[in-house]
Amino acid sequence: MINNILFCLKHQTQLGWLIDPQERLILVFKPKQELEVFEGEQILPILDSLKGYQLSVN
Repeated sequence: MINNILFCLKHQTQLGWLIDPQERLILVFKPKQELEVFEGEQILPILDSLKGYQLSVN
């Protein structure tokens, strides 16, 4: 699954989430940036076209 996200990031995808329901966390992938881990009430990054919305892991 991670390989699929990395492939997409190389081909113009702006953002990828990998949701781990057992660990209750989300791994966030962005082009040319380090992997970020979000948990609990942290607000997830979203695409610019969706600004105005807020999503958290919970």
